[in-house]
Amino acid sequence: DSILKQDYDNIHVYVRDDGSKDNTVEILEKYEKTDKRVTIVRDNLGNLGEPYSFYRLMTVCPAGDYYAFADQDDEWKKEKIRYAAETLICEEEKNVSGTKKPLLYISSYEYCTEDGKYIRDFPKQNPDVKFCHVLYYSIGSGFTMVFNDEERKISIPAHLNCMELHDRRLQRTAVAFGKVIIDNRSTAKHIRYQDSVTADDSSNEKLFVSWLKNEFFGNKACEEKKFLRDFMQQYGKKLSRHDYRTLRLFATNKKNPIIYLSKVFYPHRLRTRFLGEVVLRFMFLTGKL
Repeated sequence: DSILKQDYDNIHVYVRDDGSKDNTVEILEKYEKTDKRVTIVRDNLGNLGEPYSFYRLMTVCPAGDYYAFADQDDEWKKEKIRYAAETLICEEEKNVSGTKKPLLYISSYEYCTEDGKYIRDFPKQNPDVKFCHVLYYSIGSGFTMVFNDEERKISIPAHLNCMELHDRRLQRTAVAFGKVIIDNRSTAKHIRYQDSVTADDSSNEKLFVSWLKNEFFGNKACEEKKFLRDFMQQYGKKLSRHDYRTLRLFATNKKNPIIYLSKVFYPHRLRTRFLGEVVLRFMFLTGKL
């Protein structure tokens, strides 16, 4: 409902059910019958899960000027698409070369409980986004993103053997081949249900414990390196020399003290939170990552 109540009229919603066990499909069909802006994407692929269901929509929806992801449980503010469209149009008008490039708009949002209670704001992001900033940190969430057709086409995976989230891939391709535009205005409410509230909604101390548990003692660090290697495999030859050297450093599996130290003393921040940076550098030092 919050999507259909946008104050920007020129939108169309393509929705794919990912194997719901309840009456979701029947509810969607009612929307499709009563609102011409809603189209159900029907296939026989069953439950693809995240991120493949989003990638599926990216490949089958018709070409458009801009695209936005929508999760099932977030509430959009009515200005969301208008803010994004105005920002992207302004950015495109600055381009006098005539060559279109991938553009990714990311706005801020608020964390709220399921009964509407405010938890906190998403941290303000630095508008000057570099490639190193999107290797181990997400500068935004999928439901806040709006992107152009060039960004859609370049971000579709060449093969579906990597489970990296769609929003992480879009951030990386936009920084590498186009531009990310940060809007620190809040355009949505991210609902955190009681049984899904994570350390991300907690204090720095709990975040630190979460990083240690999931990354140093868990397998998340290995998954991160796999995602970087997959990105290098698909896009390495297209990257600038600087970005390729950065990616190669952090994606390599070579066990070499010089490589460990090069990561430990890498001159730029890789995460915005100090404790997260500490955990990351410690994993570099120990060869965990």
